[in-house]
Parts: sequence; C-alpha cells; structure tokens
Amino acid sequence: MIESAAKRMLADGVYPDSVDIAAPSLKISMDTQIALGNLAAQPDYDKFVVKKYIEPALAMK
Repeated sequence: MIESAAKRMLADGVYPDSVDIAAPSLKISMDTQIALGNLAAQPDYDKFVVKKYIEPALAMK
C-alpha cells in the first residue's frame, strides 16, 4: 500500500525534479506564507538559499 502510494506520488510529480530552489519559486512560496500571516516580508534569496548544499547534490546526478 505504501509502495504503491509512493510510486503514484512520484509518477504524478508530487516531488520536485531537482533540489535546486529557483528565486521565482521561493517568492511564490514565501508570498503564500506572508498572506497566511506566518511571515512578515520576503527573505533575501541569496541569503536564504544556501547553494553550498544544493550544488554538490546537483553534481551527484
């Protein structure tokens, strides 16, 4: 049951294709949090997204 659910979620694109976080994607998700009252303002992308973890992960492909 769990295996079929996981396979379905993978097939349906529930999980992103990459671990990278694009600036527009971050903005959209943070805009949602601002609208919900969970966040006061947009974070600075360059300070918020730590590429030193993302770049090695992308290189492993």
